Amino acid sequence: FDLHQEISSRKKTLRVLDVGCGDASVLSELKTIYEPRIEAYGISVLEYPHSHGITYLICPAEVMPEEWNEYFDIVVTHQAFRYMLNPSAALKECVRVLKPGGVFGGYIGTEYQKQRVFYSQKLSAELRAEVKRVFLENKTQFNDNFQQVLQSFATGFVADVSYDENHCPYNIYLVKTGNKRIIRSS
Repeated sequence: FDLHQEISSRKKTLRVLDVGCGDASVLSELKTIYEPRIEAYGISVLEYPHSHGITYLICPAEVMPEEWNEYFDIVVTHQAFRYMLNPSAALKECVRVLKPGGVFGGYIGTEYQKQRVFYSQKLSAELRAEVKRVFLENKTQFNDNFQQVLQSFATGFVADVSYDENHCPYNIYLVKTGNKRIIRSS
């Protein structure tokens, strides 16, 4: 997935969403290069200092605003899925907010990273343990049932998915088509 090529190939102003954007450095770079051709949006569960000119929302990827239905031309994520409590729900939301013809490009992470979990040290030890349990359970289901996750989308798409040596998805390139589903694996 070449984000720069994707933006350059489209003629109109694009809405770009970075899911789990952190400090929004990727969006800042894109704004610098492509201003005024993109409207930049970022979501994160934590508040980070970020650049001006980016619409920044603190919300989980698993529950994005309803008014964002089919709103974005491009949705990207880089390594954020490995921290999400419910990556299947997050991926479904990413597809929901894509316009028909929209593109999702994501680096999901690899199997060896599934033990990593991000949680606030301010939480009690009991709550941190529960967060880790839910995270590991959902991450395992996501990896083990990834094809079913893709098939459960309400819309059609063409997807290219790369898998690691443990047969877990780690790179996804998806184009929302609105008709049949085509899944290619590499």
